[in-house]
Amino acid sequence: MKIALIHRYYSLKGAITPIVDASIKEYKRQNIDYALFSENLKGNEKTKPFLNAIKFYLNTLFEIRRKEFDLVLTHSYPVCFLRLFLKQPIILFIHNTGREESKGQKRSLYSKISAFFRALSFKFADKIIAVSDLVREVLIEEYNLDPKKIVTIYNGINAQLFRKINKINRRDKFIVLHRGTDTRKGFDLLIKWSEEIIKENPHVYFLILGKSPANFSDNISKHFKFIEWVDYKKMPEIYSSSDLVICPARYDPFPGVAIEAMSCEKPVLMSNMCGTKALVKQSKNGFVCDLQDFKEEIIRVSNINKKELNNIGRNARKTIMDSLNWQNIIKKQKKMFEETIAGMNN
Repeated sequence: MKIALIHRYYSLKGAITPIVDASIKEYKRQNIDYALFSENLKGNEKTKPFLNAIKFYLNTLFEIRRKEFDLVLTHSYPVCFLRLFLKQPIILFIHNTGREESKGQKRSLYSKISAFFRALSFKFADKIIAVSDLVREVLIEEYNLDPKKIVTIYNGINAQLFRKINKINRRDKFIVLHRGTDTRKGFDLLIKWSEEIIKENPHVYFLILGKSPANFSDNISKHFKFIEWVDYKKMPEIYSSSDLVICPARYDPFPGVAIEAMSCEKPVLMSNMCGTKALVKQSKNGFVCDLQDFKEEIIRVSNINKKELNNIGRNARKTIMDSLNWQNIIKKQKKMFEETIAGMNN
């Protein structure tokens, strides 16, 4: 089996690039032949985004037509364009659905065109891999897609990198970690809740991965620490220094912070609008709740004894090792590839 693997933004080293890298390593182990199609976007991407996109997909189309591929797997959207000219089945890997964009935010012409092609791509793809059941539900309900064409396959994680580091100095504080300062991830809600949380448990301190907002309240500032940037390989140290990781997201398809923290044996409290909620067994390996109950749940969990939280963290690590093992994930992908190819040939 030979697949054409498309990820236009691979060179930008964003959130999906490590996923593609890990997949490629496992493709080699499982004898899946592949060719990666990507573009060096460090130069003129910002000046001519639409023209660059057209050029990339035209070149990719010509290369795929010139060589013998059994299947196309793309992490980039314009499947509708490729579908017109390719005979191979096309599988679209969906990491997000477009719901992530802030409502009411003024969008550029390029963003509007991208949204149009995204919706068409959902329709024209032969099969879709959804990164979580939450994403699958959105695709079915909001885009009216056939449930039979969508399969949920999680992203894996580098469990060797993301593991608990024991040599962390512990203090008489309960450290709550939150990544991001945007409204979609619920940072504004955390600020709103924080004064009451601190009042109920003065030992709670918040570690925020992101830039400190302007006009931050003096009443709570001493309980907050902001870190603007952390090297990816240093993240296990950050997780290991915390007692609880929170994801009060309004919508997050598959928050990496959740699975990374779980892999580092840290309990995670997430909203029911996080795609990772399916991995959680309540109070056994983590916590899930409605946003309206999130403040009270932070207070409750902050008062759980450390021994119990450590047990929950160990269970979380076991869940990651069982469910997000790259070998098993690629086996699921391979099975889907084979079934899709067979279906197109019949």
